[in-house]
Amino acid sequence: MGRRWFLIVVSLASGACGSRTELGESRALNAPGCEEPSLCGGEPFGRWQAVAACTDLGFVGALLPCDAIELRAQSASIEGFKSYSRDGLYSSRLSYSGSARIFVPDSCSDLRPGSVSCSALEEILRRRGELLLSEVVCDVSDGGCSCDAALFPFEREDSGTFSARDGHLIEESGSEADYCVDGDTLRLSQGSGDQLVFSKD
Repeated sequence: MGRRWFLIVVSLASGACGSRTELGESRALNAPGCEEPSLCGGEPFGRWQAVAACTDLGFVGALLPCDAIELRAQSASIEGFKSYSRDGLYSSRLSYSGSARIFVPDSCSDLRPGSVSCSALEEILRRRGELLLSEVVCDVSDGGCSCDAALFPFEREDSGTFSARDGHLIEESGSEADYCVDGDTLRLSQGSGDQLVFSKD
């Protein structure tokens, strides 16, 4: 998984992980299964099915140089599993997808108005996000442009050794996370607020 599971990723599609928020403020915690991260530890042993990915996709709007850009909707999905054994071995196969909608107002004078059309803005966003965005569509909206962006799906299969101590889990791949086991739910969280949620298989 890497340090930011999601930037590395999202082509969202599962429930709306946020709505009408300023860039950087949403942590997608209103999505099903998402809640404030906690560090409680517990026994992570067993096989866990991925059920939710909670992350902030404000970086899509941050591809453009204007502080007035709004993140108006985002969604994320995750599929796959993680398995942790008592002998210190783990295996993982996860795939992510996601999408985001941003609004670029006319007040972004360097990008709009008049000097740059919504179709031209679409090309700028596509070019700046060429490593992250699989599709971008920008249309005229009241007072500016509304842009829908889909992120490239991201997959990773991984296995090796792991350690889990004092609520902190480290995998051989270099992935680190705070974790909390609460009944049949496992949450892996990072300081940025990103969180993956799993259910016991």
